[in-house]
Amino acid sequence: MTPEHFHVAINHISFIGAGIAVIPLLYGLITANRHVVFVGLLIATLTTWTTPLTFQSGKAAYAKYEEGPIKTFLDKDAEKYLEIHEERAEIGVIPIYSAAILSTLLLILLIFLPHFSRIFSLISIITCTLACASGIWIADSGGKIRRPDFRISQNQSLEIKTDSNLTNPKNEEKEEESEGKEHE
Repeated sequence: MTPEHFHVAINHISFIGAGIAVIPLLYGLITANRHVVFVGLLIATLTTWTTPLTFQSGKAAYAKYEEGPIKTFLDKDAEKYLEIHEERAEIGVIPIYSAAILSTLLLILLIFLPHFSRIFSLISIITCTLACASGIWIADSGGKIRRPDFRISQNQSLEIKTDSNLTNPKNEEKEEESEGKEHE
């Protein structure tokens, strides 16, 4: 598997996992159920620690891009979004790493201090929410590298070029007539 394929395969695990972890963490916070908080922290820990793999595979994929063979598969605007994606990843990885470190620490502390489960849950909800938002921000630019249709903002409209002959057969007849007159 190439670095770019691996990166695409795993890049959403960390921040989507952090978002999913919020569900049991929130339930554990409301019910003060330390077992549910444990599950939420475990989900957050396991998923956010995929971040180093994602980050390194992204760097390796970018290195292959710099070498040249991937450039042939991308359009002229892709390089701009690669740069944006790289810049966002370098900044946006901080909240995700923070969630990984904190959820791991809180998971261990929960074993020894179960009566603090609500506080641990609240802290983890905040860090996981920030990690999820950060991952979405990074992924937004990543999707635009290969998908020009993702580059369209809400204020822009997608211009679809259609062949008028396909939509209106009468136009085909008119064009043939005008071509015939031009050749005479």
